[in-house]
Amino acid sequence: MSVVSGLNHVAIMTKDLERFIAFYTNAFGLEVVFKESVPGMKHAVLRIGADSWLHPVEAPGSRKW
Repeated sequence: MSVVSGLNHVAIMTKDLERFIAFYTNAFGLEVVFKESVPGMKHAVLRIGADSWLHPVEAPGSRKW
């Protein structure tokens, strides 16, 4: 029995949302399906598979890896 049967989405903190999106769309051909900028946060959703998503988030003051 497998502990994990699939991957829905992965959220990633980034210092520069636009640069992140540019890299993943150009390097891997990912499709941006959602993008939003609200006070205190910018984020997007990129399709990485039929039912899987990459969710980069840029939020000033948050810990950056």
